[in-house]
Amino acid sequence: IDPLLQAFVLGWDWHSFMTGPLGVFDAPIFHPEPRTLAYMDHLLGEALVSGPVAFATGSPPAAYNTLVMLSFAASGWAAYRLARWLGISRVGSFVCGFLFAFGPYRLSNLGNLNQLQTQLVPLALLFVLRFAATRRTRDLAAAFATLAVQSYLGWYYGFHIACGFALVV
Repeated sequence: IDPLLQAFVLGWDWHSFMTGPLGVFDAPIFHPEPRTLAYMDHLLGEALVSGPVAFATGSPPAAYNTLVMLSFAASGWAAYRLARWLGISRVGSFVCGFLFAFGPYRLSNLGNLNQLQTQLVPLALLFVLRFAATRRTRDLAAAFATLAVQSYLGWYYGFHIACGFALVV
């Protein structure tokens, strides 16, 4: 049921962006309660990323599938970047990125669009580790920017990123 719910939420987000963005959290569910989209992952980030595909093709499934495919590419790339910064060879970093992108955890969550958005976890870890090593303000700003962006892609990993920050600090 999660893919159907998430497809509905994406459709509602796209509809709200076009008709009245301030009412995006007033989804037509759980009547008569207001701001019901706040009860779950709102998928606002996913809606922004996939919106151009949805509007260009007129196909919500194409937009949804684009998000799934992008999540694999972006997650693999982010894990690759983290591994390279940690000093792992290009081949080893590629294997790291591949295993992160196509590991059992991600494959078991294919039906959960919000759980596929893992790309910012290794990226946030990269930025916070670089900040710990260099004390550059831009790395700290980038770390918190990834946390902020993650809050629009899914709250679950926002908590994971915050825990990672606490461990590094």
